[in-house]
Amino acid sequence: MLRPLCLALCGLCAILLGQGEGQPVFRPFGPEQGLNGTWTLALEQDDQGFIWAGADTGLFRGDGERFSSLPAPAGMGGVLGIACRPGGGLVAATMGGLALLEGPGLRLAGPAEGLPSGPATAVTLDGQGLAWTLVGGRPYRETSPGRFVPAPGWPQGQRALDLRVRASSGTVLAIAGDRVWLGSAEGGTWESMAGPGGPLSQAAQDADGRLWVRDDHQVWGALPGGAWEPLRNHLSIVEAYNLEPRRDGRVWASTSLGPIGLRGATRIQVPFNPHLPYVNLRSVLVDHENGLWLSGLGVQRILGRNLVRQYGSSEGLEGYTTWSLRRDHQGRLWVGNRAGLAMGTPAGFRMVVRGVFLNQVDIAPDGGIWSGGGDAQRAVYRVDPGTLKAERIETSQFQEGRFSKGFAFKDGEVWAASMEQGIWSLRPRRPGWAWSPLALPEGSGPVQFLRQDREGRIWLGTTHGLYWRQGRSWEQLDRFTGAPPHSFALGPGGHVEVGLAGAPAFRRYQIQDGRVQAQGAWNPLPWNPAASVFAAALDGQGRLWLGTSHGAYRVDPQGREQPVFLSRQEGLPGNDCDQDGFLVEPSRDVWIATSAGLGRYLGSRETPAPGLEAPILSRLTEQGRPLSLHLPITLKGTFRDVELGFQALSFDRQPRLTFEAWIEGREARWLPLNGPRLSLAGLDPGRHLLKIRAVDEDGTRSPPLELPVILLPVWWQTWWARLLGLLIPGGLIALLARWRSARLRLHNLRLKAEVEVRTRELQEANARLIKASEEKTMYLAGMSHELRTPLNAILLYSELIHERAEEHEDGQLKEDAGRVNASGRHLLQLINGVLDLAKIEAGMMELAPEPVEAQVVAQEALTNVEPLARARRNLLRLETDGHPVPCEMDAGRLRQILINLLGNAVKFTEDGLITLRLRQEGSTVVFEVEDTGIGMSPDQMGRVFRAFEQAEGAHTQQRYGGSGLGLNLSLRLAELMGGRLSGRSARGAGCCFILSLPVAPVAEPSPSQGQ
Repeated sequence: MLRPLCLALCGLCAILLGQGEGQPVFRPFGPEQGLNGTWTLALEQDDQGFIWAGADTGLFRGDGERFSSLPAPAGMGGVLGIACRPGGGLVAATMGGLALLEGPGLRLAGPAEGLPSGPATAVTLDGQGLAWTLVGGRPYRETSPGRFVPAPGWPQGQRALDLRVRASSGTVLAIAGDRVWLGSAEGGTWESMAGPGGPLSQAAQDADGRLWVRDDHQVWGALPGGAWEPLRNHLSIVEAYNLEPRRDGRVWASTSLGPIGLRGATRIQVPFNPHLPYVNLRSVLVDHENGLWLSGLGVQRILGRNLVRQYGSSEGLEGYTTWSLRRDHQGRLWVGNRAGLAMGTPAGFRMVVRGVFLNQVDIAPDGGIWSGGGDAQRAVYRVDPGTLKAERIETSQFQEGRFSKGFAFKDGEVWAASMEQGIWSLRPRRPGWAWSPLALPEGSGPVQFLRQDREGRIWLGTTHGLYWRQGRSWEQLDRFTGAPPHSFALGPGGHVEVGLAGAPAFRRYQIQDGRVQAQGAWNPLPWNPAASVFAAALDGQGRLWLGTSHGAYRVDPQGREQPVFLSRQEGLPGNDCDQDGFLVEPSRDVWIATSAGLGRYLGSRETPAPGLEAPILSRLTEQGRPLSLHLPITLKGTFRDVELGFQALSFDRQPRLTFEAWIEGREARWLPLNGPRLSLAGLDPGRHLLKIRAVDEDGTRSPPLELPVILLPVWWQTWWARLLGLLIPGGLIALLARWRSARLRLHNLRLKAEVEVRTRELQEANARLIKASEEKTMYLAGMSHELRTPLNAILLYSELIHERAEEHEDGQLKEDAGRVNASGRHLLQLINGVLDLAKIEAGMMELAPEPVEAQVVAQEALTNVEPLARARRNLLRLETDGHPVPCEMDAGRLRQILINLLGNAVKFTEDGLITLRLRQEGSTVVFEVEDTGIGMSPDQMGRVFRAFEQAEGAHTQQRYGGSGLGLNLSLRLAELMGGRLSGRSARGAGCCFILSLPVAPVAEPSPSQGQ
C-alpha cells in the first residue's frame, strides 16, 4: 500500500516540475491537412525531406504544410512501420504484409518475393539500405531489392515481437519472450541476453551502445552484458508505448507523459502538455533539422526544433505582456509584466506583486528586488528577498511618476530613472524613504535607460548622449544627434552594444584599461530594415540577441555563424519583443519577453543548425495536366502553359523562404520568383539547364536544384525541313520577286505623288496655325494696360469705400468692400500671371538685372507670406550658411518666384514648418523651399509644372484654390534667368522645390528662343 502511494506522489511531483519547464508549441496535422484516419502509428523522413506517416487508413506523405495519401493495393490495411531507403524508395510494414513503394503507388510483397502471407509487424534497414522485416514472428532479410529470405541462424521455435538493425554497427536486435537476441546484418549466429524479467515487447540501442527494452510496465536500460536498471522517476509508474532509435543518437520512448529521449545517462523530456493526447502517443520522429514530430491521434510538429518554450497561466504566470527579466542572488527568476511581479519556482511562478504594470526589475546589492514602470497608482516596489514582502514606495509627488528606465545602486542609495523626471535618489528614513534629485549631465536630454554592470559602473543613455559613472561624476562617452539610444547590452571582454531607436542601427564600444573606445556603427539586420529593435543582449560567445517588432534574432557580429530567428512560427508567444526583454543564462538558455507572454530558448540543447537543402521538384504540369517528374524534362516544341512547382523542406524556415531561378547561358543573373513556381516560355529548341535555389530572409542561399530541360523542335524547325524550304521554292521565289518588284515600283510612284500633295496641304495648315497663335500671343502681351487700368480703378474705389465705411462705422459696407477688394486683387494676380506667360511666349519679357543681396530678397519673400502662414498656424524659417551671397539679377522676378513657391507651401501645409534654405554652390545660388505638408506622388509632381494644372485637378482647386499658373510661370522665369526649377516629394511627407540661378546674369534669349 505504501509503495503505490509513493509512486503516485512521485508522479504528481513530476507533473508539477514539468509545469515549471514551460510548454512547447505544436502544429497539428489532421483531416483538415489531408491526414485522414484515427491512428497514426509510424513516422519517417526520406532523403528529400518529405515526412511519411503510417495510419490505420494507409500511407501519407507530408511537405510541412499538408499530407497526401498514396494509392494502396487491396488488402494492405493499416501501416505499422516505415523505412525510407537512401536515395529514394520506401518499405512499409502493414496489416496486409510488407508493402514496397514502386512509382506512384504501393504493392504488397508475398511468396513471389520470398515472404509468407500475413501481417508484417516491423520493418528496418541495414547499412546497405536493404530491408529487414518480421512476418509471422520470424525475421526476414532482403538480399536484393524486392527479394527476401529468412534471416540466417534465427533459433527455431523463437517467435520475435520486435526487430531493429543499427545501420552504423550492423547489429540486429530482436525480442523474443523475455530475452534480447543480438545478431549481425552479415548473417551468422544469434546470441541471447536475459532481460530484466518478464515478457518483453521492444528493444532499441542508442548511439552510446546502451540497450533499452520495454515490458508491460516500464522501460529498462543496460550496457551489453551489464545489469538492467529501470528508468526511474515518473517512467517507473507510467505506460510506455514505443521505443525508436533516431538520427540524433537517442532512443525515444513514447509514454503517457510525453516523449522522452534516452542516450546513456542523459534524458530529454518534452514537457507534459495536458491539451495534447499523449495517452495516444505512438511514434517520435527527429527530422533532418533536429525538429520533433509526434504521432498518435494525428501528427504534431513541435515548433522551433524543440528548443522553444512558453510560460503562461499553466505555470502560474499571470498576465501576458512581459517586459523585464532578472535573477536574484539566490538564483530565482523575477519577471515584471502587465499583471505585476512574478517569481519563478521549481513548481512554476508565484505572483508577489499583483494588479500593477511593472516593466522594470533590478536586483540591489542587498538582494532586494526593485521594480517600477507603468503603475497607474504611481509607486515603485521593493521586495524583501527573505520574506518576499513587497513594500510600496509612493511617487505621487511627481507630476509623472513612472520610473521605468532602470535602477542603479550606489553608496547605500537607490537610483530610479524616469524619462520625464530624470534620476532620483532614494534613501531609507524612518518612516519611509527620502527622495532627492540627481543632476544629469548638461544638455543630455531625457533619460532613455539606466543600467549597472557587475563592476558597479553605472551606464546612462539619454536622448543626446551615452555616459558612464565610476566615481562621483558623469563621463560622456558618445553624443547622438539623430535617433536616441534605446537598448543596451554588455558582453564578455568589455564588449558593449548600444541600439538606436527605430531602424536596426547599433554603435559598438570596447572597454579597455578603464576607458571606453568607440568601435563604429553597424546594422545587424541589413536584410530587414523595417524591424524596430526594442531590446538587446550579448551572450557568453559575444553573439548579439535582438528583440524586434518582428521577432527575436541572434546575430554573430563576427559573421562566424548564420543568424537565428525566433517568432510565433518557431514557438515564441508573440513576435513583438519588449524593452529590457532578454535574460541570457550561463547555460546559454535565453529568456525572451514578448507582448504576448514569456518565452525561453533552450540554447543549452542547441545543435548546429543544418544549412538550407536544395529545393526539390514537386510538380510539373502542362495546361494543368501532370507530366512525369523524371529527368531530363523533355518537352515538345509546341508546349504551352508548362509550370514547375518546387519546395524547400526546411519546416521552420518555410514561411519566410523565397526562390530564385537561372537558365544557364540565357540569363545574366539569378531572377527572383513570385512563389515556389515557375512558368516556362520562350525557350529555343535544344538542351537547357534550369537552376532553382531557395533564399532565407537573412540572405542565406541553398545549393541549386539543377533541372536539365530538352525542348524538341517542331517539324519546320528540323534541318531537313529548313533545307527543303530553301531548295524547292527557290525558283518560284525568283519569279515572284521580279513580278513583285515591278508592281512595287508602280505603287511607289503613286504613293510619292500622293505624299507630295498631302505634305503641301499640311505645311499650309501649319503656317495658318502658327500665324494665329502668334497673333493671339501678341494681342495678350500688348493688352496689359487695357486689362489692368479698370481693375486698378476697381481696387482703388473699393479701398476708398472701405476707408469710408470705417469712418462711418458701417460694418456691413466695410465687409462688402473688403470682399470686392480681395476678389479684384485675386483677378489681378491671375491676369498678371496670364500676361507674364504671354510675354514670355512672345519673347517680350525683359529682365532688369541689378546688384542684389540674395538673403535680403529671401527675407522679403518670407515677410510677404508671413500673414498667410500665421493664419494656417505654420512656422517660417530661413536657413543660410551665414555668408552673404551678392548677385546680379532681376530682384523683382526672383521675389516673384520665391513668393509663388512659399505661397504654395503655406497653402498646402497646416500646423507645420516651411523652410527656405539659401546657399551658394560655385557660380550658382540655390534656394530650397521645403514644407511638411500633404506632399505629392511622383505622378502628380510631373504634372504641377504645366500651365493650368494642379496635383489633383478639380479636387485641389475646390479645396485649396489657385489657378495652376504659379509653378509654370516660376519655371518659365527661372529658365529665362538662366536657371532651373525642380521639385521632389512623397505623399504625406511634404514637398521640396529647388531653384538654381546663376550669380551673374546670362545673355537674354532672343525672341525666337523665347517663342
